[in-house]
Amino acid sequence: MRKLILKSLQNLYRQLVEMNRVTSLFMRRLKLAKLGENPSISNNVQFEYPDRVKIGNNVTVAEQCIIRANTELTDDLGSIVGVELGDGTSIREFCLLNTNQGRIKIGERSWLGAAGQIYGNGTVTIGDDVLIGAQCVINTVSHEYADLKRPINDQGINTAPVVIGNNVWIGLGCKILQGVTIGEGAIIGANSLVTKDIPAFSIAYGSPATVKSIRSEAKVCAA
Repeated sequence: MRKLILKSLQNLYRQLVEMNRVTSLFMRRLKLAKLGENPSISNNVQFEYPDRVKIGNNVTVAEQCIIRANTELTDDLGSIVGVELGDGTSIREFCLLNTNQGRIKIGERSWLGAAGQIYGNGTVTIGDDVLIGAQCVINTVSHEYADLKRPINDQGINTAPVVIGNNVWIGLGCKILQGVTIGEGAIIGANSLVTKDIPAFSIAYGSPATVKSIRSEAKVCAA
């Protein structure tokens, strides 16, 4: 009898969890600008300005993420969109996507590792099949500081876009600063500080990151 009661309680718990998931998904479909098929979004993900967020098919957003789409920028269709996640993209635990009057667009099948931070003030565009390791930061804004008589936080800011091409691999703990373009197929070594453009298919690392070698099919085949 005890086993039957326990089993009944377990089944009831599973039903309640599933009901909560379905209800949460239904509410998000009402609030978000777009929510594709087969999403996996944790219940404790925090969406701010959800009507400015577009999410494609088969997208994962893991525990404790914050997606803040506070912008007035419009897309090609004239809709206000701050954050756009392409089909198959995965945003892992404890990530922050903060547009702050800009835009963040991530392509298809891309990955943002745990505790990643993206500040889209100057706009961030990330291509398809991009791998970004845990604890990486992408920043598109800095402070003016020329006037020695005024506090830095009273001198305004400047912004510039960050663009990351398709099939890029960015290692653990990298920092990518404003105005940087990382070309298609590039690899950035762990803990690098990227302050300048990185050409396509190059391997770069260091602080600041510099190109150390170029990827080659011949080398890959020989290995």
